[in-house]
Order: sequence, then C-alpha cells, then structure tokens
Amino acid sequence: MEIRAVLPSWCEGNRHYTGMKTTTSPPQCGTVKQCHTPQQVCYPSVGAALPCEDAARPGLAAQPASPRVIDRERSVSIRCFGGFWVAIGDMIVDWSRVRPRARTAMRLLTLCAGRPVHRETLLEALWPNMPPEAAMANLHAAVSSVRRCLEPGRQRGESRMVVRTGEAYLLALPTGAHLDLLAFQSALARWRQARAVHDAVAAKAALYEALAEYRGELLPEDGPAEWLQHDREMYRRQAANAAAALAKDELDAGKFAEAAAVAEECLVIDPFHDACWHVLHTAYQQAGAPAAAERARRRYAEVLTSLGIDPAQGTSSGGSASPDPGCTTPIPWTPISANRRQNALDPATMPIRP
Repeated sequence: MEIRAVLPSWCEGNRHYTGMKTTTSPPQCGTVKQCHTPQQVCYPSVGAALPCEDAARPGLAAQPASPRVIDRERSVSIRCFGGFWVAIGDMIVDWSRVRPRARTAMRLLTLCAGRPVHRETLLEALWPNMPPEAAMANLHAAVSSVRRCLEPGRQRGESRMVVRTGEAYLLALPTGAHLDLLAFQSALARWRQARAVHDAVAAKAALYEALAEYRGELLPEDGPAEWLQHDREMYRRQAANAAAALAKDELDAGKFAEAAAVAEECLVIDPFHDACWHVLHTAYQQAGAPAAAERARRRYAEVLTSLGIDPAQGTSSGGSASPDPGCTTPIPWTPISANRRQNALDPATMPIRP
C-alpha cells in the first residue's frame, strides 16, 4: 500500500488548509490556488490564506509600495515563519530600499507586535558596540526609513504602524491585520480550549491551522542573532509538538496515511522528536506498508547513531520495545536527549508570549 503524504483539506473561518508536504521552505513561484473563501489566495503547500485577492507570491520580485497614503482599513499581512515579508493591500512591501539594520529593526518590532520594545533593547540588538549617541542617531534613522516604507505619504509624526511610546517603539497592527505568529498562537489556544471540552473535531482543526501557519524557521534572514534564538526555538518546539499531537490523533482515529504524513512533517521540523518516530513507524505498519515502516526504523536508527546512541540498546520509560505488538522488526524506543525531549504530545509545554 502506498502512503500519500497528503492531508485532508480543512476550511475554517478565514483559513484554508490545502495539504501538507514534508518541507518547511517558503512557497515557490507558481500559480496560486483560489480558496473557496472570497478574498483569499492559498498556496499549494502548507499555508494560510493571504487576506487579499491576486496577491503577489513570496519569491517573486518585490513590487514597489504604492505611493498612496495607507488606509487604516486596508488589509495588512505579515509573515515571519519561513521568511519575512509584508503585504499591504495588494502590494508586497519592497525592503530592498531599506538598510539592513533598519530591516532587522522592523523584524524585531514584528516579533513583539503590539508590545513596546524599549530603545535600549533595539540598540543592544542592532548596534551593541557603537557609542550611544551614534547608535541613537542610527536608530532614529532606521525607524524613519521603516515608517516611510510602510506608510509612504505620511508626514513626520503621523505614523500609525510604528509608534513611539515614551522611550520605546511599538508595531501597531491595524484592525483585521494578519500576523502568522499571532495566528499560530491563537490556533494553539483554540486547540487547548477544544481539548478541555473534549471536542475532538475542533481540536484537530485547530492543530491543522497551527501547522498551516508554521511555514518554516522563524526569521531565517537573521541567522543566529542572539535576540531571536529563544523565540525561534520556542516556536519550533511548539510546531513539532503540535504535529506530534495531530499525528497521534490521526493514528488513534485509524487514519494511518494522514498520521504518517503529519508525523513526517513533524520530523522535518524536529528530526529528534522521539514520540513522532514511534507514531510514524506504527502508522506505516498499521497501514500495511512494511517497506515504509522499515525505512522509518532505519532512519530513526541513523538519527540515534549520529548522536552516539546505540540503536539496539534497551528501551526507556517513554515507550515499549515495540510500537506495534505485531511488529516483527521493533523500533527501539530510546531517549534522544534530555534537552530535546519534551512532553512530546503537548504543544503547551513551551510558554506562550503574552
């Protein structure tokens, strides 16, 4: 039996799930797929709809921002997972005209959208070794250039998106704006609420929506920047745990192809996720795909070997020697790393930013 790494379609509210591929790359150029929901565009890979029709795709040449003053009611869409980009109305903001440090300032403000970021935090992140007066001048210039890029035509002191409050700056999202970070956390919150009232259908839909928002590593443009590492790891673990929880739900429901597909996605996010290796192997076995199950077993063994762990060693308390009692080639259940191992089926194990 061939296992297709394709998940069911889900459409809930203003989000549309079109299928999952085992990739965390940003969407590539190609023909967009129209959603059933009006005023949205969906991508063929994992992704949420953009709140605009005929929106430009990431990866295409950026279009210059409209010279018109931005209307507060015009839709704003910001993405941080898998690459940073901003769409205002039907135009993608062209950041090529902004200096690199100013772009970084915008990404840092976006990471904390809706919350003030003290200027000292920005100075420490962007110009840590520069004299204070020069660093402050650079910060003022960076904020001004970001404002001009986001809201061309507005006069000095009239910015509505990058707002100064005391000695801090704040990215104020207009009503109806979409930020994937907030949408991801909102989906996880709905999952917890649905699980608390034992609403399996709503819980599953919320997990699919959360994974649709997580398109890849948080702000890859910023590399190993110190100010980003905690949040990047937090979101990565939350996404992997969400995928593991969803894979287990699909496995328990007897949907083995779906369980295998989601487990594969989890392992793209975190190759060291113990519980998902267990679910993946079991799903392939239950689906009647022994060759795929054997490949999964070998891949897991390679992961253990790469970490200096003997795949043949005894099992831990985290699981049984065989994920499937009828399995003739059991997959060892070995603790990979104390730092890697989480409460593997609960995305709530990592803190949520207020």
